[in-house]
Amino acid sequence: MHHCKTEVSEQAPSGLTQTGKILIPALLAVLTVIACLAAVWQWQRSSYHESLVQSAIQKQQLIRSLNTDVHSSVNRVTVTGRWLNNSTTFVTPRVIEGRMGAWAISVLVYVDSSGESRFLAVHRGWAPQEQVNQAPRLMPLSLEPVALQGDLVIVLPKSYELKPFNPFELGLWANYDLASHARVLNIKLEPAILQVSPESRDPDSQQLRRISSMQLVATLQQKAASNRGYAVQWLGLALVGLFGLAWMWRSRLK
Repeated sequence: MHHCKTEVSEQAPSGLTQTGKILIPALLAVLTVIACLAAVWQWQRSSYHESLVQSAIQKQQLIRSLNTDVHSSVNRVTVTGRWLNNSTTFVTPRVIEGRMGAWAISVLVYVDSSGESRFLAVHRGWAPQEQVNQAPRLMPLSLEPVALQGDLVIVLPKSYELKPFNPFELGLWANYDLASHARVLNIKLEPAILQVSPESRDPDSQQLRRISSMQLVATLQQKAASNRGYAVQWLGLALVGLFGLAWMWRSRLK
């Protein structure tokens, strides 16, 4: 009986050791694959943000259709028109200095040089939210003509979406989509968005916080740089995992 107990006690650690020889490399392999996928994803996000920057810079120079007074730069304009009633949607969450808030985007109706009414999406600025699921409290859109100064941009910064966002009504949107805004309102919007500058002296300047187009491009560039940094970190972890697997394989061969 003593001999049997001794034999069992000697075999038990051997079984655990064999299990560990399988589970540890398998776990390390899974973590390595996850790190590789995360590195690729972060690099793709970096490329995406860089493409937004290049697209904004290139396409802004092609916009000439607005009946505006061009100032110091190609895309800096002043537009006079009237707000389209019930055209406001909010993009949230957008955090500034630790405060939860949303962008207010409405449609301005202006008249071009041929006398035709045209529709322009306007990023009016940022407003704080009391709760995430509630729109900011803003003054009703004025019925009087309003003159806005700002920059024409093709895209606005986007947050990550777990699934494609396709809104069918105005309200709280995860990201802004020009085509969706036009479809919901059943109008044809200009291919650019007017991002109202902090220098604009309109009624919204008292209640909404604004950034310039240069700050917008800088934000996109900063996001691209951050994504590249995260990609390098994940790639480093993947390399560590591959080194560990190679070391384990070499040890087993010995």
